[in-house]
Amino acid sequence: MSEKYYDEVIAPKLMELMKLAEADGMAFLATVEYAPGQTGSSIHLPKDCCVAMRLNHLMAMCNGNFDKFCMALMRSPEFTKGHNSIFIHKIGIEP
Repeated sequence: MSEKYYDEVIAPKLMELMKLAEADGMAFLATVEYAPGQTGSSIHLPKDCCVAMRLNHLMAMCNGNFDKFCMALMRSPEFTKGHNSIFIHKIGIEP
């Protein structure tokens, strides 16, 4: 698949689905890899969406790079403030 095909065919359909989900108060996250390492995403995350959706979004934005993901996670008070994670504690971030 090419970026052009993604932009012209796939992205508009994802946008349509995202708008339907948004209208009903649902979180929506879709990431498509249209070429190796090349992705496009359609995202609607309401403030009250669950942590799992936010973590999936963060990983998608890091394009599978685990080090980037961990660094972004460590820098985000949204995930670290008041955490109960053994991993995050072991790397020196207190709740």
